[in-house]
Order: sequence, then structure tokens, then C-alpha cells
Amino acid sequence: MRGPDSLWHLSMEIVAMGDLVPEVRDYLAREQREAARGLIPMFQGGEEPAADHPDVDTLGKFYTTLMMGLIAQWQFDPATATRAGELTEGLRLVMKAAADGARPS
Repeated sequence: MRGPDSLWHLSMEIVAMGDLVPEVRDYLAREQREAARGLIPMFQGGEEPAADHPDVDTLGKFYTTLMMGLIAQWQFDPATATRAGELTEGLRLVMKAAADGARPS
């Protein structure tokens, strides 16, 4: 993520400069769903789901949101960006709260 030629670095640059390159922004906006589809096997293994599979709009978008947040953290300060153990513990706490029936306040 750190190198200026990194795909993840480029993703953040396009987010920040989207208004300056509208044709690139529009193309990538159209391709977001396909990117979300590709993240599913990247994180979980196996094959990509079919393009019309509902997991693309739930699990794939979840992974996209997670990745973009982590990329933003790394771009600002890699030393304080969320680490795997912290992310794992956070997800464990979310799952525990869901299992316990916790309601947002």
C-alpha cells in the first residue's frame, strides 16, 4: 500500500481527484460492483460468485468498505493504521454484540 505505484495508493488518489478526471471516476463507479465481486474470493477463497448473486451486494460491498477504510488509514499514517489483530478483535466484538441482541443506542 505504501508505494506510489501501488494499486491501493492509486485508488485513494482517484477518490481524492475524481472531479478532475470525471471519465475515470465514472468508469470506476460503473465497475465498483465487479470489484466487490472480486474481493469475495480474495478474502474467503473459492470462486467469484455469479455477477447476479446477492453476496456481491452485501459481502462484496462490505469488503469494499473495509478495504477503502484501511487504505485511507494507511495513506495517512501506516504506523497507526488498524492491524489484523485489532480488526479481528473488533469483528469478534461486533459478532458478539449481534449474537447477544445488542441494539444501537
